[in-house]
Amino acid sequence: MNRTAISLALCLGLIAAAGSAQACSLDTATNKPTVRKDGAPYAGAQGKPWYAQGRPVTLEGTSYKRQGSPRVFGDFDLSFLEKAGEFEGVLVFKDTDQEGTIFVPVDAKACTFQAYQKAA
Repeated sequence: MNRTAISLALCLGLIAAAGSAQACSLDTATNKPTVRKDGAPYAGAQGKPWYAQGRPVTLEGTSYKRQGSPRVFGDFDLSFLEKAGEFEGVLVFKDTDQEGTIFVPVDAKACTFQAYQKAA
């Protein structure tokens, strides 16, 4: 089973278990996001003007453009992410498995992330 199929299965499982009150939070020891029922969620991009307007994200002088729709991440997906920095008050994570791809949390309470690709 490929990573996308596993992600979809986890996403469907998370939707079915929506009443479990899980949240994404940052494990400061590893600089990786994690899913914890008791976690304090970090700020997401939802409601931020730059996100609502679809503007690119700039990280360390590199511009990234939004790709696709936001999606729910589970533990498997989060295991590939690590903190890369911050953009206008929102944490930015890089995918350790996909160079040139970053993820911005949209709604940390729901573990929803938006993918951004390095601009050409």
